[in-house]
Amino acid sequence: MGVFLYYLPGLPFGDCTLDRLRESPLSVPLRDCLESSSAFGRTLAIRAVHANGPDGMSGTLVCAGARDSQPVGMYPARQKWEQWGAVWIGRDTEDPPQPIDLQRPQMLSGYERELGGIVWTVPVVRRGGMRPALPQSMARTPAGEFELRLRDEWREPWEQSGKIWDQIVDPKPCPFAEVFDLCCSMLSLNYRVGPAELSILGTVDTTNWQTIYECVADWPTVAEMLGEPDPNAPAPVPAGEAGVANSMPGAAA
Repeated sequence: MGVFLYYLPGLPFGDCTLDRLRESPLSVPLRDCLESSSAFGRTLAIRAVHANGPDGMSGTLVCAGARDSQPVGMYPARQKWEQWGAVWIGRDTEDPPQPIDLQRPQMLSGYERELGGIVWTVPVVRRGGMRPALPQSMARTPAGEFELRLRDEWREPWEQSGKIWDQIVDPKPCPFAEVFDLCCSMLSLNYRVGPAELSILGTVDTTNWQTIYECVADWPTVAEMLGEPDPNAPAPVPAGEAGVANSMPGAAA
């Protein structure tokens, strides 16, 4: 088991600050590590790289969640690196990243499903397809009425889950690119991953994206409410390219 390594080319060790990382591509996969200065210091391993980075130059190496037994540094003989824009992403070929090591400290409950040959916990975002399964604050209105309020940090994933729900109940052509991005956003709620990491792992494909959709919308519960004989029956979303329409006019492949 292992984690992803991030090499920031040309960035001096002393300049690898909380604010700098918040402005980098690492703000997506490592967002829980960048929530505060205490999380930054507690969860991240940061190393200076001197002239032996994957680009042959110097920079800074960053990773989160590494175990004491896992070496944090540049070990070319056992690492594979890929450049993703301004960041290089690496992984240990002898100790590759696994979901258990990529988990965020606070995970949303969900369904365990095998994706890309590995079991992930896909979060439920819409309980029964409709109600938020996301953390909500309890409050009373000025009129004294009790209500649950969705916190601001959860509004974007809630809106994204709404797109997933709409695609389930009212199937329409949708480009695979949008499907992939939605799946990545949902998995990133529980894991330190983004599109780059999930692309490297090959987690989402043209068949299991429906499984992710079903879990996010809590489709087993919906199916039970609708009287489906099989609570794990697939959601009514067309399979393959016919439902996702990579070939639709104006859609990206």
